[in-house]
Amino acid sequence: MVKTGHVPFAIALQMIVLSFVSALSSGLDFDPDESGFAPTTMDCDSSIEDAFCLDCYDDKLIKKIWVSSDEISYSDAVQIYVYGLSDGDSGINDLMKIIINEGEENTAYEEFYPTLCFSPNTWGWHYFWFDKECFIGDTWNTIAIEGIGYDWTKEILWVGIDKSFPTAFNYDVPDFQRSAWTNDLYGEGEQLNPIDDTGELMIRVYFYNEQTGYYEHDYERDDLVAIDDASDWCEKTIYINGLSDVTMAQIGIWGYAWGDPDPNQTDLYLEINGDYGNRIYFHAYDIFKDNVWDWGIMEFPAKEYLNDYYWNTFKFGDESWDYEVENFAIGLDTDTINTNHSRWRWYDNQWHGNASYLTDQGELMISFCLFDRRTASDYNKEFSITFIEDYDNETSCPDLDLDYAVTLKDELVNQGWMNTQYLSDGEVLEGTFYQEFRNEYQTLSADSADFIFHTGHGDPQWIILKDNDGTNTHDPEDDVAFTYELYYPWQNNIFILESDYSEDGLDCDAEWVWYMSCDVMRPMSGEDTDNVFITLLYHGIHMLFGNDDPFTVPQGEAIVERFIYNIFTREYTIYSAWREAYEYNGVHSGIVYYHSSNINEYFWGIETGPNPDCYCHDIQCIRIP
Repeated sequence: MVKTGHVPFAIALQMIVLSFVSALSSGLDFDPDESGFAPTTMDCDSSIEDAFCLDCYDDKLIKKIWVSSDEISYSDAVQIYVYGLSDGDSGINDLMKIIINEGEENTAYEEFYPTLCFSPNTWGWHYFWFDKECFIGDTWNTIAIEGIGYDWTKEILWVGIDKSFPTAFNYDVPDFQRSAWTNDLYGEGEQLNPIDDTGELMIRVYFYNEQTGYYEHDYERDDLVAIDDASDWCEKTIYINGLSDVTMAQIGIWGYAWGDPDPNQTDLYLEINGDYGNRIYFHAYDIFKDNVWDWGIMEFPAKEYLNDYYWNTFKFGDESWDYEVENFAIGLDTDTINTNHSRWRWYDNQWHGNASYLTDQGELMISFCLFDRRTASDYNKEFSITFIEDYDNETSCPDLDLDYAVTLKDELVNQGWMNTQYLSDGEVLEGTFYQEFRNEYQTLSADSADFIFHTGHGDPQWIILKDNDGTNTHDPEDDVAFTYELYYPWQNNIFILESDYSEDGLDCDAEWVWYMSCDVMRPMSGEDTDNVFITLLYHGIHMLFGNDDPFTVPQGEAIVERFIYNIFTREYTIYSAWREAYEYNGVHSGIVYYHSSNINEYFWGIETGPNPDCYCHDIQCIRIP
């Protein structure tokens, strides 16, 4: 019987390669529904350090998942993602079973063959659909996978274990204690451990709120389109309406991958609406299985890429002429009534297709849906306000009178916003204005709100806390924050670290952060990117506001009052309301860091609200002239 830690050499080598690749590429989005309910998704990332093997009836694993009532109420269905690969021969009697909330009244399960669901050569995510009624709100839910066959040489499933994610953030425990497994469930050997096995099983959850669904095929493949070099392409047109109430789009492609995997090749693309700038590049083996037909999934922000009430085109192609690496095929359904919405042109000893919607007979096997990842935490419009007036060291930090923090709080409440935290003086710690909401016990967390506002004394790259002794302006013993920079000597390591480029999987629920403190956004070297705070934008924060020069308390009060007027009475965009408030009062210390896709968005409840999250590293900067 294979135990954890005894991974076959070929699989172990692939795990090492995958860990290296994930350290170079951006991480997955582990808060996909933007709910901030971290336990559902955020205790594993793409870095696999170990694996657990299920090969017959005496093997079982369990993962605990915290699910909120909001996630259930605002969703239509649920996907359970498992990171794994298959091993062994296929066997008709050697199935696996995935079980939701075993022993509960609403339990549900699905039986599956690992060799049909997981690739034998490549680690990857496979998902299972479940009804949302299987889950229980505001408590821990369990996901179990167990073998139900008797032949340990057939239908073997390896499930990834992540050990590096929690320890990278200096937790006192080696994991989050949400995973358990056993290799001898019914025998006299090791029983299912209490949740203390080292590492976390790589299992995560999507809660879907689907708005629109589309497909034009009967799920029976009759032919294919093969994409292996720059001469090959195919295209599908889909009429889309109703973007106003959704945030994301998903395309499902019935296909498979072949050829040599090359993680450095980025030539395969999905081009939307004929816009070269709207190409989404991907790796074949990230989307499709190796020589196994199955649904590959691609997701992207709906409003950023699509046109409402319009026939949108989705073109798949390859920019490379190297036909030996990173290839894929898409299924064709030629039996369904032809709707003239697909065309293709590809070469394989002879040309296939006429690149014409009218004469290319059949439809590409592509499914499409729009869905909304916002949950009640978004619709509730939450805010966090922290401020420090009373400092221990009055020589370096005179006491302040910050009534405008109260003014802002009162107006947000009046506008229907929910107050998640309102803290002052010694209550304000690093985590209360700079920490991600990671579990239900962290009641003092900046990321428990959509809008974060802090005001008090500041210095370049520092927010000064009450207990400042004149030499240290933050407390490294405070709670875990968003970025790795917190664990380095800031004075000696201000520059942005590659290690913080989103690979840790952290994904903020918050959209907007405003640190209204003197000098806090002044770059140490004069370069705009020389700013530790902008790493927040790598994790889904839309805009980061601050000051790169001093300002007075009366100026701060006037700016906040004008901002309130602009945002709620004049219904300006957030950026316009903030900038006009500074310019109207003649204050020139304002600075904002932002993603270009978020610069023209609104507060929740105003006009179209915010745009989808962005995790790119192309950060823009504007100073008030």
